[in-house]
Amino acid sequence: AENRKAGRSEIEAKNKISISKAPTTEWECRVQLAAAYRLADMYGWTEGIGNHFSCRVPENPSHFLINRYGQGFGEVTASSLVKIDHEGNIVDEHNKDAAINLAGFVIHSCVHHARDDCFAVFHTHETNVTAVSNMKCGLLPLNQTALLNGAVAYHDYEGVAVSDEERVTLGRDLGDKSVMILRNHGVLTTGSSIAEGFTRLFYVTKAAEIQVKTMGVRNDNDHISFPSTNVQKLVKERQGFDAVGNKTIAEATYQMWMRKLNRFNPGYDK
Repeated sequence: AENRKAGRSEIEAKNKISISKAPTTEWECRVQLAAAYRLADMYGWTEGIGNHFSCRVPENPSHFLINRYGQGFGEVTASSLVKIDHEGNIVDEHNKDAAINLAGFVIHSCVHHARDDCFAVFHTHETNVTAVSNMKCGLLPLNQTALLNGAVAYHDYEGVAVSDEERVTLGRDLGDKSVMILRNHGVLTTGSSIAEGFTRLFYVTKAAEIQVKTMGVRNDNDHISFPSTNVQKLVKERQGFDAVGNKTIAEATYQMWMRKLNRFNPGYDK
């Protein structure tokens, strides 16, 4: 424990943490990723000890950080995150005794391996987005919040994601998209930074909530007003989160979330 504390202090001394830009050091990544776990817990997007977020280690992009198995989102700290490689080996000298969720490894390793531009990956079973994953229509272009997600990918359910075969199909189905609905399962979002990936998670989760409430009024689409096809295309391709200043929007939004977290649930940066 003392060695871990000393190692953390040394890293902190070398790297001043900034949340106004994408993280450039392992410790910055640890702090921002731990904040994402705590924020998801605060918003109620958790499912016991399941689900997982990850990000690459800037100093070694073939390694990534993920939560240790058995730890709830609200318990995650910067130092408790576990560093692993693309084969699932723990390469974290301070967390050699940790275990990781096998499904978490399968889902995150395949995305990090398939897409060099995916710095961070987020996966939840949040209630509303999982409800949308059960709908044949998928995420509908009902409103601005939904359209800001841009083009959405879909992946059919293959059971609990623990097989090497699904590492192939997950990467294939994601393609070049940043949001993927996992049918009968949940959602996956990616980003070139932690802020970007988490902001996408927020948008798709909120869009799913709006859709569930809208469709709950009546069991058909006759009562629903959709934006015109031209407007849908405009927002998705030219005005959407993917297309215009997304990093600036994400970073500004994430700064706000971290300020909120510092007020209501501090301690994640330990």
